[in-house]
Amino acid sequence: METETPELLLSRISAFVAQTMGWDYPPSRHADLRRGIAAAAKELGFDSAADCAHRCLSGALTKQQLDQLAGHLTVGETYFFRESKAFENLAREILPKLVKLGGRANRELRIWSAGCCTGEEPYSIAILLREMLSDWREWNITLLATDINQRFLRKAETGIFGEWSFRGVPTWLKGRYFRTAPEGRFEILPEIAEMVRFAHLNLADDNYAPVLDEYGPMDVIFCRNVLMYFKPSQAQKVIERLHRAQAEGGWLIVGASELSHSFFSPYCAVNLDGAFLYQKDSSRPSATVCETPVLLSPLNEEALGIDVPFIFSAQPEPTSDEISESPEPIEVSPPDETPESAALSIEARSLADQGNLTAALGCCDRWIAADKLNPASHYLRSVVLQEQGAMLEAVQSLRRALYLDPEHVLAHFAMGSLARGRNQPLESRKHLSNALRLLRTYSPQTVLPESDGVTAGRLAEIIGSIAEMEVGG
Repeated sequence: METETPELLLSRISAFVAQTMGWDYPPSRHADLRRGIAAAAKELGFDSAADCAHRCLSGALTKQQLDQLAGHLTVGETYFFRESKAFENLAREILPKLVKLGGRANRELRIWSAGCCTGEEPYSIAILLREMLSDWREWNITLLATDINQRFLRKAETGIFGEWSFRGVPTWLKGRYFRTAPEGRFEILPEIAEMVRFAHLNLADDNYAPVLDEYGPMDVIFCRNVLMYFKPSQAQKVIERLHRAQAEGGWLIVGASELSHSFFSPYCAVNLDGAFLYQKDSSRPSATVCETPVLLSPLNEEALGIDVPFIFSAQPEPTSDEISESPEPIEVSPPDETPESAALSIEARSLADQGNLTAALGCCDRWIAADKLNPASHYLRSVVLQEQGAMLEAVQSLRRALYLDPEHVLAHFAMGSLARGRNQPLESRKHLSNALRLLRTYSPQTVLPESDGVTAGRLAEIIGSIAEMEVGG
């Protein structure tokens, strides 16, 4: 599809995806759409991406095939305690209020991670609850996690993660809540894994009842960095369905770069230290903005059995001062690839996403042999090696990527992170500073190449978090 599919067919596929899944693929995102259809075609056994596209438009795909297609069109980038401000607000404001009210009569607490990806978000919530509630076993806690991507859900249910999922979090997190797994990976402890229930759900569906009715209205809904991918009309419908699924007084937590307040008119917007959350409160007119904090009086933390302040100290949000005063933003396009190189890049990324690291590494080697001057192949090889725990080899691959492209932002970030782990502070600061300098050339909303959806703003947030921990340490 990279070379065979005309722009008209891409536009028709974009309309099809918008109608069936709600996601918006304007011309600026057609490169992502091409790669997703090409990867889906390979998995579904079509001779070409164009054949897959035409089959979609003919309406001949089964529901299972559509789910597989959706799995290749969703962004799989996430990590533990991503956008830490949301967890700070949950820990310092929302959860204490819910605890103070006593939950329901039988001490129930219901939280839904809508668009949970590979599980880092719901497991982060579970860890937070475990840390904060001294009597957590006495509570009837529902922690539901849903996603449209069945492949992501299968990976989430394994509870096994690589180093990349722990970027920007305290190093002790792995030691306290994970045990070592093969190939340098980490498995979440059973007592945390058992707190989370995973289920398949397409937020574009009209009816959430088949999944949600078992659990009842939700006290807190996390729906972060999901709505931005929907067409505006579809996003509005999703927000209305989320509102119906919410308990009175419940909270909706969205991403820092989500839609404008006007989309959340069923809710009351609450400003918490510059971050907006949304509350279902029928006693106040919807679409109003409450400038006062949620908690109007100090809490008796000991009496509540809650540990505040939360042990994950507040980390800085995206370094807006460093990014907003940047040169004219540039749009980023992937480098030109030969058909063979493009096919190998798709296969290598697909294998890596599935956790088939040995096969992914072999595919990276074939990709490098076919296209020796493409830094993307060396960078992906380094990511796979990090997942396998082969850090020295990963550094070598990163050096090759930087030799071919000295302005490869993600390679600088990875080199800085690895140097930090090896107790090389000068080397770490050099590469992280280079990454931050390069990020100033991007708009904060620009998705970085080879990043699985990481924007320039979010990467700057991670670097800021690392710098804050260094100062605090």
